[in-house]
Amino acid sequence: MNIDPVADLELTPVSFSDVDMFSDWEIRLGWDIASTQLSAGANEIDFDHFAFPELLIGHFRSKRCMQNVFAVPEGTVVLLISRAKLPFVWNGLNVSPDLMGVVRAGRENWAKVPAGLDCYEFMVSENLIRQTEMLPPSFFAETNQFERSFVPLIQPIAGQFVRGLDEFFLQGRRSSCSNGARVNGKQFFSFVVEGLQRVAETGLLARDWQEPKPGRRLDLVKKGREFVHANLTEQISADDIAHALGVSYRVLNYAFKDTLGISPYQYVLTEKLHAVRRQLKSGRGSVIETCFSYGFGTPSRFARQYFRHFNELPSDTMEQVSGRRSPVQ
Repeated sequence: MNIDPVADLELTPVSFSDVDMFSDWEIRLGWDIASTQLSAGANEIDFDHFAFPELLIGHFRSKRCMQNVFAVPEGTVVLLISRAKLPFVWNGLNVSPDLMGVVRAGRENWAKVPAGLDCYEFMVSENLIRQTEMLPPSFFAETNQFERSFVPLIQPIAGQFVRGLDEFFLQGRRSSCSNGARVNGKQFFSFVVEGLQRVAETGLLARDWQEPKPGRRLDLVKKGREFVHANLTEQISADDIAHALGVSYRVLNYAFKDTLGISPYQYVLTEKLHAVRRQLKSGRGSVIETCFSYGFGTPSRFARQYFRHFNELPSDTMEQVSGRRSPVQ
């Protein structure tokens, strides 16, 4: 294993007010995990983390309930272990906090995260997983299938691992406050790799549980989302999506609500608002130009919808990026 983690490691605490900011931060960090915020309003997230080459270990805490769609880029795997005993909804399934989730590239995932969710998140390269055999090779190959991407957390092994993580993060927080000695990077790296190996191996040995099954409507929603993305600058109705997919509006509406938790109309609006926000952040065009280019007919109504979703005006977004205010609020 040709890995030489740094001797001293520093904890980096960060906080975000929405999923979009969290996604932007991950992209700048090099992990490029794209998210779309489905729930309106500020989404308060704390994400203290340690960063190694090919491995990021984060302590994720949500202060408000939020819904988002996210996709993991090629070559990256995300492992999730919950601390708070709160179930969350993942691709329309109620996922027990007693499961470790393995999120692979190649599919989009929808998550409904409850307020107070407290979990450890490991962003790992596939290369590192193969080098360390952090996950058994046979199991890792199976995790491309959604229904095979969970591992039971068996006690006391899982509990010991989480308590050890707590100690490293507590040490990192104390060091950040006192400018004292940092966490020993080599020791922490070995602890995480070996701990995840034990958690996975013991869970798979005891795998006599009912595997969750993916929702039957995921494929329909995936095709509907692809149609929306391909026609984002057009005036799109739910009937347009249903017609393109060859299903009734009722079937489409039920699939979106069952899978994403929102109606097709709400989904189209959400994607358009995100597209506008990305363009405003790029500094290209005014608020009015961008508003019209994505099919919003009334700037004042658009501004209200934008504020309701992101808890800020479009002019505020532009000001944060360029340091100047747009003439339209």
